[in-house]
Amino acid sequence: MACCGQRFRCCSLVGNFTVLLERLIGPTHAPRRELWLVVGPYLPLRASITTALMVLFPLLVLVLFRIVLPQAALLSFLGFSLIALAALAAVACSDPGLMAHVAVEPPESVACESRSGKWVYSDVAKSWRPQKAQYDSNLNAAVKEFDHVCAFTGTAIDANNLICFYAFSVAA
Repeated sequence: MACCGQRFRCCSLVGNFTVLLERLIGPTHAPRRELWLVVGPYLPLRASITTALMVLFPLLVLVLFRIVLPQAALLSFLGFSLIALAALAAVACSDPGLMAHVAVEPPESVACESRSGKWVYSDVAKSWRPQKAQYDSNLNAAVKEFDHVCAFTGTAIDANNLICFYAFSVAA
């Protein structure tokens, strides 16, 4: 694990995710991790197929149709392609809500009287998690508000990156 500064850390793992940059918050003896740049387990597929298609197809269209189509149509097509690439980068490199391993039931779960606020123990993950969180064996991690795993973006989709995923899906 390389160190990028006093309160930053580079190149660590959370399950099958690679954390390229994270910030450590709180006391030095027990810091809380804030993941800034995370790539999912399907990075090779995203890098070799999705990103390549998102770059090569617009370039091919621009080269082949630059004489036939009006310049405004080509510029709007290029704009949508850039928006799709930006949304892909936002989805693929953001923290999808990865949860830290919790060995003991948290105090807020013990004190909570409503069933929805209680945490549940996952035998597979050997960790406590909120009820909305889900452990996925492909990711080897629990995700807070898990929706699905998308191989085209290379990561898990949850509430943290769902809007960017929708933007990518519409713009692509």
